[in-house]
Amino acid sequence: MKNLLLILLLVILAGLNYLLNPLSDNQEENTSFKNPNHSPNLNPNPNPNLNPNLNPNLSNLTNQEIPNSNLAYKIHSNIDTEKKRIDINQKIRWVLKENLNSDSLFINFYIKRYVQAVNISRTYLNKESAEVNFSAEQNRSESGFILLKHKYYSGDTIQVELELNCTIPRAQTGFGYNADESFYLFYECFPALAVYEDGVWHHNPNSRFGGVYNSFADYEIEFSFPDKFNLVSSGATEETIKQSSQKVEKVTAANITDFSFSLHKGMVHRNIYFKDQFRNVLVEVVLLSAHDQYFERIEKAVKNSLSFFANEFGEIPFTNLSLIDLPRTSHSKNFAKSNFGAFNIDLISPEELGKPELDITGLIAEQYFSFVINSDKISETWISGGLSRFYGSKVYYKYYPAPRISFKIATYYPVLGINFLSYQEMPLVYTLVRNEIPMGADEVEKMLSVPVLGSVVQNSTSHYDYQNFENNTIYKPAVILQSLENILGEEKFSSIAKSIYHSFKFRTFSANDFFNEIKSIPEYDHEYFIANYYQNAYSFDYAVKSIDTINDTTYSVYVERIGEGRAKCEIALITETDTLVKIWDGKQKYQTVVFNTSETVIAAVVDPMRKNLLDQNFSNNSYTVDQQYWGSLSLAIRCFFWFQNALMVLGSIE
Repeated sequence: MKNLLLILLLVILAGLNYLLNPLSDNQEENTSFKNPNHSPNLNPNPNPNLNPNLNPNLSNLTNQEIPNSNLAYKIHSNIDTEKKRIDINQKIRWVLKENLNSDSLFINFYIKRYVQAVNISRTYLNKESAEVNFSAEQNRSESGFILLKHKYYSGDTIQVELELNCTIPRAQTGFGYNADESFYLFYECFPALAVYEDGVWHHNPNSRFGGVYNSFADYEIEFSFPDKFNLVSSGATEETIKQSSQKVEKVTAANITDFSFSLHKGMVHRNIYFKDQFRNVLVEVVLLSAHDQYFERIEKAVKNSLSFFANEFGEIPFTNLSLIDLPRTSHSKNFAKSNFGAFNIDLISPEELGKPELDITGLIAEQYFSFVINSDKISETWISGGLSRFYGSKVYYKYYPAPRISFKIATYYPVLGINFLSYQEMPLVYTLVRNEIPMGADEVEKMLSVPVLGSVVQNSTSHYDYQNFENNTIYKPAVILQSLENILGEEKFSSIAKSIYHSFKFRTFSANDFFNEIKSIPEYDHEYFIANYYQNAYSFDYAVKSIDTINDTTYSVYVERIGEGRAKCEIALITETDTLVKIWDGKQKYQTVVFNTSETVIAAVVDPMRKNLLDQNFSNNSYTVDQQYWGSLSLAIRCFFWFQNALMVLGSIE
């Protein structure tokens, strides 16, 4: 009787397990497609040429395994540092949110930006053999497509399996290995399904400078690599297994737009723990051993940044973040990716210069405005670039004194192969002045470093070099946003930023969405903003040309708009005891503004608060009634003193 009850209990448990658990691989293929004309697929025959280091048994990714995701990647990757080869066995599972009105499925192979040849040895679409095709157009060489045999509808599941491999290059742009082969960096490495929105594929063209535009997805990756290396990645490590001379590390990441990782030897791992009222955040910092002395400064910058964004925008949107100190031989600049950031530390980094603090605050700002808020980083790079740069600077200036700059002839002077700070008791460092750098000044300097500024509306593929790209997608947008905050006021600008963040968190954000937020401020002329700051590459320059006395109590100030850009601005008349202000709409080329005062007039200034940072020449913004020479004379005396001492030093060195 007891045995009968036990058997009955087991039968009931088996029935419950069948009802509660997802279907197996083979069963799922018969039920996951709503198209009635689609026949069941059979499992493919195993490929005898598969890399033996990869696990070929890729189980289906189900919504139960990775919840709340309609796009998931499951990847096995083997990195062979001896042969300089990476093998990728990847499965993409996509649950459609809308009908697929296309005869092709597009996949972006960003890795083709960095390697000469990618060998795709196996492709399956829903268990049927398929082929990845590439357009003959050069600017589409990264975008592959698979022809579809039938229609797919909202709720259907599409599953792609890929096996590919390529040679890992010597790093030229950052991707690859460095000179002593102790550091490997991989970003934009894994094929990613192109974004499909509103019935249109956004498959990215080949852009030398722009970022990537991917959908949010979940990743489950198994890495295999030599055990003498350590892994740093966008994900959280779930398990590490040592197998002979290899390590196998299993990593997961949720709701990110791309996955980056690095292998290194001999670097120092440090952890930073931060807790807000909602969650715990782990920030892993990986430093060159020579830079471990900077960890406390980096930790402070990380915590200051997370505190700022937690207070400003609420719950921190990620639980792990990796920051890595780039070796000089990696040939890479600072960059940010989803849950991953890389930065450089100078050999000598005094705290007053603000590095690496400015780099850290900028990298964390990018997590918010480049990867939590998603945008098309090919056609609208300026949104993520400008907001990230602006808020990175804003965090720094909130918690740190303004960095200082000095005008120097030389910091060190080489004598017989040794660096001396003085020679024959004469100092070799000459400084005219040490000034604080106000917020926005660094961006203005970089913005004006190119002879011709383009419009921020430009597609990233249209920029002719990286400096031009940076100016139009990072520095100029940051200056525009700083100017907008100056005009609207910090409170209104903060309200716009918060609305954008909470409305588009883990969603795609466009320029039109930004303009809609600007339109929500009734007293601000958004059409003027769009035309002058966004759509056109206008230059801004306003000048006060003269102050004329009409009678004892009436003065006219003559102002000129030199550039094409039109901006509303204040005109201030400064007297001995007061400052009178009037608003000029800036539309006319020339304007005479009349003031009435019984006070003695000293000067007039256009845009006295320097709100419009795009003004290319602030030196002509003011005009004094009586010419004053002391400032110029003081500077000239300093210059002559500097030249005299420089000549004495140079003349005394034999």
